[in-house]
Amino acid sequence: MSLEREERHLPIMIAICLVGNFVLGALGLAFPNDSFGQLFVWQWSSLFFMAGTSLYAAKLHADRWHISSAGFILLSIGQGIIYT
Repeated sequence: MSLEREERHLPIMIAICLVGNFVLGALGLAFPNDSFGQLFVWQWSSLFFMAGTSLYAAKLHADRWHISSAGFILLSIGQGIIYT
């Protein structure tokens, strides 16, 4: 895949992940507290958040925003720790 094509698709993938995180987080509120459904949906929400922040970190690194990129990597790592 060429770099130009990758850079064109990256913002779309980031948006899908972060919107998916928001939608699944809100959907989890429809389930009873501590139910399997709520935990399952929120785990997928966390996965979307980690993927979105990792992709955004990659985009920022490619745009030479290294400190901001490191911040999004830390967000992804922090969410992964909470997830486990």
